[in-house]
Amino acid sequence: MTDKLLPCPFCGETDIEFQTGTEDREGWPRNAACAKCGACGPWTYCPHDDDKIEPLKLWNARKGEGEK
Repeated sequence: MTDKLLPCPFCGETDIEFQTGTEDREGWPRNAACAKCGACGPWTYCPHDDDKIEPLKLWNARKGEGEK
């Protein structure tokens, strides 16, 4: 696994931002989103407010052309 975010699968933008919700008992809700077109990866909970490992993995874990 790489720690570099892949470009947006819809528009190709490389400016990918992390969105963070309000902390609750599960942790910090966070996802990755494209700054250009607004495409978002799934939300996940992170144990710390600076943790970006899981949202990065989810953003990068997309299926290629023809995969199911």
